[in-house]
Amino acid sequence: MQLVEGYAKHAQRIDELIAQYSVGWTLDRMPVVDRSILRLGAYELIWVDETPDAVVLDEMVQLAKEFSTDESPSFVNGLLGRFKALKPTLRREA
Repeated sequence: MQLVEGYAKHAQRIDELIAQYSVGWTLDRMPVVDRSILRLGAYELIWVDETPDAVVLDEMVQLAKEFSTDESPSFVNGLLGRFKALKPTLRREA
């Protein structure tokens, strides 16, 4: 519940980041499951310090493996990995 409420608080910024960094994919074109996983993962990576970044990435990739397409785990891993690398900058901009 904390992740969903956290995403809701930062929804506009998170969706802007996903749209900005997902090359060749609009939010509307992404599978709904991928979009949801990315939203929760982005919130947890950028705004939740209690969970290690590697754990967030692993959990989100596992969700993509279980519930989405064959290409989704690498897409989720790549985009969230980019957010992880940019985390200090993204946090300042938020």
